[in-house]
Amino acid sequence: MTAEVDVAVEALLFLVDAALVAGLACWMIVAVADNWRHPRMNEDGVAMVVRLDDLARDYPEDYKMIAHRPSPIAASTIRP
Repeated sequence: MTAEVDVAVEALLFLVDAALVAGLACWMIVAVADNWRHPRMNEDGVAMVVRLDDLARDYPEDYKMIAHRPSPIAASTIRP
């Protein structure tokens, strides 16, 4: 009887794991589709992160300490 319970528990855990992975896969598919359909929106968001806009706005003292560093992404790939 114990072996049958172990198999049932393992099967249940496998189904739960599969459902969780499928949920993440669906979420990633939606994200890729949105980036494909609205590339400008994605470019603006990435550019904002790379330029550290929020850091410059919210923590100007900290931003001054790192403002001299070059961007990790070439300026030609990001629209200002």
